[in-house]
Amino acid sequence: MVTKNIDCDVVVVGGGPGGATIATMLAREGADVVVLEGKKFPRHHLGESLLAVSMPILEELGVSEVLSRQDFPRKRGAVFLWGPEREKIGLIMPRPGYAYQVQRHIFDSLLLDHAEHSGARVLQEHWARDVVWNEEGRMTGVVAQEAGQEPFIIQARYVVDASGLFQFLPRKLGLQENLYGPKRVALSGYWEGALRPDPPHADDVITEACEDGWLWFIPLSPTLTSVGFVGDEDDVGRDANDFLLRQVKSSKLVRRMTEGARLTRRARVLKYRNHAIRSAWWERGYVLVGDSAAFVDPLFSTGVHATLFSAVAAGAAISTTLAGRISEDEAARWYDHRARNHYAKTTEMIRLLYGLHPGVSRFWRSRWLGGIDEEAAERIVAGMGVEGMDFFAGTRSAGTLPFPDPVRRKIHEFKCRPKPSDVALDPPLAYARHVQRSSDWMRQGSILVRCTKLHHLHNRTHEIYSPVGSPLERVLRSVDGRRSLGELMRAAEIPAEQAASLRRAVGTLVDGGLLDLASAGASGHGGA
Repeated sequence: MVTKNIDCDVVVVGGGPGGATIATMLAREGADVVVLEGKKFPRHHLGESLLAVSMPILEELGVSEVLSRQDFPRKRGAVFLWGPEREKIGLIMPRPGYAYQVQRHIFDSLLLDHAEHSGARVLQEHWARDVVWNEEGRMTGVVAQEAGQEPFIIQARYVVDASGLFQFLPRKLGLQENLYGPKRVALSGYWEGALRPDPPHADDVITEACEDGWLWFIPLSPTLTSVGFVGDEDDVGRDANDFLLRQVKSSKLVRRMTEGARLTRRARVLKYRNHAIRSAWWERGYVLVGDSAAFVDPLFSTGVHATLFSAVAAGAAISTTLAGRISEDEAARWYDHRARNHYAKTTEMIRLLYGLHPGVSRFWRSRWLGGIDEEAAERIVAGMGVEGMDFFAGTRSAGTLPFPDPVRRKIHEFKCRPKPSDVALDPPLAYARHVQRSSDWMRQGSILVRCTKLHHLHNRTHEIYSPVGSPLERVLRSVDGRRSLGELMRAAEIPAEQAASLRRAVGTLVDGGLLDLASAGASGHGGA
């Protein structure tokens, strides 16, 4: 029996990082948002090592200051022990140069509280039980229920599923998934008194290949360390705790760091599948974000970031749709492409790194890529794009990991780190080979705006998005291979005070392989 109704613009199922993030974004744009969270926060969760690329998103949400007041350790890099000799591969965090190691029960509560302070209505210990459809086959709300109470209906213009691996809508609707690899398992434990690496990297995350998978080592406080294992479910057996200890014993660095430390409780077990929903992630009034849409192996600690990335993308697309500035179909296509592409790149990166460790167990033999051919290598590197190749080419991993020759030959084709520099005003400016120019949308804060996009057809350099009307965009849409930068700037009426920064921006695109200083009479390659 339905006892009451709630009307809103958007109902969000799940109050984790994805649900809290999209609720914050939408509420700040004036939308009426209701968040349903089945559990009472704080609650335990895995995924404790954040990425530096998430820091700008957290700053944009307005939670950086409150996070900085916590006692979260700051990791300034990461250490991988991988390959035949398990040599250390050191990574330095990109800008801003650090990320947090977080206890998720604290971190997630902070994000959800912030969503409520931003204007969202947060209903904890309320479960989504069913969905509501209209006569045209569009989802228009959910049936919710507080523990011990009668169910009620929340009517909404959009239903966002941020329920994580619970996958409320995919299970309710029977959505088909693409599955990547066998059933997986993560075993997590907490050690008191583990050692730390030497400063300034005492709080860095360690990822180490072991006998039947890999281990994480995440400092959470001066004395508490999260240590866990990821592998295939079939290998674990009945006693997960003994299996975790055996994997630690098979390691080199993690074993040394935990000698003399005490395991505070038996290992927790999380079973999962790497997956991606086949059908559109936004259709018929509902939107899937985070793990509900896709889950990628946690090898690169990408879980929270992938969720934040999809949540801010979906939030901006929904806000722009609610404001009437973009059609729903166009917003849905944009979101689906952006979010799905992000997951796909991460999947290919992880597939390659797994395939580079020549272990002797069944787990490693089943993933070894030593014999791949040129065609398979091209699929992997094109799928990863410049962001993926930047990980391998930008660290000494390129010299320590046993890359198959077809992959090794392709690493240097990528333009991973373009440098800002002045560019000459006189030579004709053209689009580089295999670069396409097109009209697109880009996220600018909590909304989408029109932009010009530069895209390498073989994914060999960064994509560039420039808002319509900006000085760079006005020049880019006029590049024809005949006129020089100086002529293009004069035609676009670029003010003198913006000329220097524009020259550096164009110089970055030249260095990054998107633009060429052409010979006279050359033609541009960019399509309209």
